[in-house]
Amino acid sequence: MGLSYCTSAAMASKMRTTTGKKSHRHRMVQLLLDRRAPEKTVRIPCPEPPRTEQEKTLAADLAKKPAILMNKDPAHCQRVFAYYLDNVWVNQGFLVFRDYLHPEPARDFLKFLEELGITKAQWKILSFDQADRSRSIPKWRTELGLAAVFPIIKFNDGKTRIKAKDWLAIMPVFVDDNKSRNSQPEAKGSNAFRYLMIMGAIVSAHQGGL
Repeated sequence: MGLSYCTSAAMASKMRTTTGKKSHRHRMVQLLLDRRAPEKTVRIPCPEPPRTEQEKTLAADLAKKPAILMNKDPAHCQRVFAYYLDNVWVNQGFLVFRDYLHPEPARDFLKFLEELGITKAQWKILSFDQADRSRSIPKWRTELGLAAVFPIIKFNDGKTRIKAKDWLAIMPVFVDDNKSRNSQPEAKGSNAFRYLMIMGAIVSAHQGGL
């Protein structure tokens, strides 16, 4: 047996980014103690749940799989959850992988997505290399078994990150059934998926994985 649920949740809640303003890495419930002072909230070590009906439905559908996967291959799930806790990009919701010479975490994550029933058509993969002829993208394709026709989008938020030119980011994108995929080109990470992963990491730590 690993950590208690409360301890593992508290640890996740306290995690911060390592650069910039060093904000909290994971979204947690904010409790309003006094409605007369809405700016004063208390951060509770409980992952922020999905809010929209679409996200709630998605979370319920996705939640059916992790318990089965953790029983089938707990070591694989524990690796994925641990990596996610440390490397999810706060504002965008994608997971960052920094070295194609060590592609195992990216392979683990893609395998995890497939086992959740998240198909390649739902994968969004981004490269931080802004060069016209990237050196890293072909290497990532080889290591991850991605066909040449699979789209890898260049991520550009206006910031120069020289050290990040070999990085790759991956996230699942769940397009609204009532809209076409092309109508949502700037889709960000799903709150439902983020919630699932943080809760999974907390349970995994409780079971002795982290």
